[in-house]
Amino acid sequence: MTVDIALTTAPLAVPAWTSVASKVFDLDITTGKQQELDAVQPGVAVMTLDNHDRRFDPLYAAGPYFGNLLPNKRMRVRATYGATTYDLFTGFVDDWPLVYGGPLMARSRIVAYDAFTFLARADLTGDPYRTAVLTDLPAVWYRMNEQTGIQMNDSSATATHPGQLSADATQNRTTGLTANIGATALTLDGVSFFTVPYNFTGTGDFAIEFWLKGPPPVAGAGTIVFGALGPGSNVLQITVDASGWYFVATDTSGANTITAATTSPISGSPFVGLEASTPHHFVFTRFAGHLYILIDGAVRSIELVNSGNPSLNTIGSKFYWTSNAGLGQSTIAVDEFAIYPGVLSVAQAAAHYQAGAKPWDGDKTGARIGHVLDAAGMPSTGRNLDTGQTTLGPATWTAGTKALPYLNRVAATEQGAFYIDHAAAGAFRFRDRATPLTATRSTTVQAVFSDDGTDPAAIHYSAPVLSSGKMTIVNTVTVNWAGGSVIAADATSVTAYGPLGKTIDTLLQSQSEAQSLADWLLAKHKDVFVRVRSFTVTPSAMNGATQDAAYAAALGLREGDRVTFRWQPQGLGTAISFATLIEGKHHVTSDTSWATTFWCSPADIQSYWILGTSLLGSTTTLTL
Repeated sequence: MTVDIALTTAPLAVPAWTSVASKVFDLDITTGKQQELDAVQPGVAVMTLDNHDRRFDPLYAAGPYFGNLLPNKRMRVRATYGATTYDLFTGFVDDWPLVYGGPLMARSRIVAYDAFTFLARADLTGDPYRTAVLTDLPAVWYRMNEQTGIQMNDSSATATHPGQLSADATQNRTTGLTANIGATALTLDGVSFFTVPYNFTGTGDFAIEFWLKGPPPVAGAGTIVFGALGPGSNVLQITVDASGWYFVATDTSGANTITAATTSPISGSPFVGLEASTPHHFVFTRFAGHLYILIDGAVRSIELVNSGNPSLNTIGSKFYWTSNAGLGQSTIAVDEFAIYPGVLSVAQAAAHYQAGAKPWDGDKTGARIGHVLDAAGMPSTGRNLDTGQTTLGPATWTAGTKALPYLNRVAATEQGAFYIDHAAAGAFRFRDRATPLTATRSTTVQAVFSDDGTDPAAIHYSAPVLSSGKMTIVNTVTVNWAGGSVIAADATSVTAYGPLGKTIDTLLQSQSEAQSLADWLLAKHKDVFVRVRSFTVTPSAMNGATQDAAYAAALGLREGDRVTFRWQPQGLGTAISFATLIEGKHHVTSDTSWATTFWCSPADIQSYWILGTSLLGSTTTLTL
């Protein structure tokens, strides 16, 4: 067995391993889950280290690891048997506690948790828009989230062009215009403005992007301006009139600006569709001698750029709204202003709009899990995510939502499994609901366990737990979905066992989907069914070929693997055979012993859930 800790590298960086195996007294590892209806809990490893030379003492300056005994140092446990090396655990050291049993005996009792420890504490900010924008490398990006002062922070990668609010704009805040939870936008009232100190005068392509909630088209409503010299000599100008919204960009001053104009309201009109109550996403991008106007991810107008003035000058430009005081000094709200020193394609603009208005809409469950892992700051490598069978709507959550509960909701929606695959060096693993019916390791028996001694190829086990108790009976199922909740109940089961309910929080988008899930779960769990809960294998107590097989199973079996469990009850009658799936494992090891307990669930109770059906296995079958 090897135990390594990445003492000199950051938790999520590429690890530089230091071996501590020679200092390990004992080790206890728990991964997966113990009951089929449970959510997967963070994997945990507990080990006792010899600390007689104080090498694991954070206070000992002469120790070889001094200064590196910090929380969340990555740790891995591996075991080699025969010619095969098995990954057993990858996690992060929670603390470096010291245990003293006298003046000459000192130990450190280390507890490490897997990457779920980060997901359990990672806030979801509701900000997939940030990922979409930063991917396309803006030169300037103002998110409008400052609550005090006149400076606007530049959130681009370089962060070198902070903007400035006019003094009367510092308190003009409103709710943000994107789906970003807790964000704010800037309100412009016809007097206030913000200045952009971006020093770009190139002659190439560019893009300007912002979100806007403005007044409805009425006669003489006002003009939205972004430019250096005011109306008539600016980079961008949008005039709001009775018949719609017009775009104008002129160059009467001779400054190096683009020159283009719409002669009628921007297409997609009547632009009365830009109602005052709805935020809209604007992109103005120059490409191949034309200025493209994109609104809400779609091209609305293409204007020819004046070839005599091909360059862009935004030095000292202001963004402001000239309101018609006679119409009640109306206001506009602006948010997420950005400038790009290159083209934003139609696809990029559409992706930005989608991320801001309907983040991740249309994701399959596997893609949603990937997006949430990104949002939680997890590495992009070390992932094995099935596509998933369920399509999700836009991502929504409330402020303070943590990543792990949301990921568990995605898994519940799919009726799949999301966990840390310790057999794959701690990779994030998502199995969709079809995997148990299609994956080779789930459909083909990986090992046979028996207690009767009649099969020489079977692996002997001890401490079996078979259960038919109420923990696995559910006779009232409530499924929460995006539009409400549905209930499925079985009166016969309620009468026989009493009310035993379970509620599933999902991201399902339709009542029929939710009802199908509720009916399937009810059919699977309403009746008593004898299940193999757990059993233990102790390879260290065996020898020869039997020991080889036992170690291969103890070290190599993983979540979702199919095994056969044979049981001879009290030596009477015929042996009973169960088809089971591995749900979790518990290793207990020391210098002289190794025991592994497997937690299981039935492999074949009820055919898997298909959307729109409820009596699976009775009147329908699964077609893949």
